[in-house]
Amino acid sequence: RRSLVNVGGEKTVLVVRIQTPSQSNPWSVGRLRKSVFASGPSLARQYKDCSVGQLSFVPTRSDPKIKDGVVTVNVDAFLTRGTFSENLMKQAVQDLFGKPASELADYVMFMMPDVGTWLAYAYFNRYDSYYDADWSTRQSVQVHEL
Repeated sequence: RRSLVNVGGEKTVLVVRIQTPSQSNPWSVGRLRKSVFASGPSLARQYKDCSVGQLSFVPTRSDPKIKDGVVTVNVDAFLTRGTFSENLMKQAVQDLFGKPASELADYVMFMMPDVGTWLAYAYFNRYDSYYDADWSTRQSVQVHEL
């Protein structure tokens, strides 16, 4: 008999919009929020519908600096294609909040400037996922990675 993991319930999400001195994710905080949490077409709505209401993604409220699940984080580095560093992004979040991103929400979505040669990626059984520029608001990409 199979023993499946229960993935139902309410999961918190933090959307981190990355900004550097020279560039930022092309989408506004409002547009990113809408693509992830809106009651219309969004990541949260897709998971809720597909799970028949068993799984819901909600904005984290773990810190007052986070507004409705989204925060812009400044990274003091010049990023270009191929110079992206996950650790740099995570450190910038830790510097802002005083604790690791993994303690702020169940899932953290890093919305990057145009720095990758990839669309998006995530690791199996981890909290973090990464989205390159224009792909940050694509529902199919978000659902695939989260």
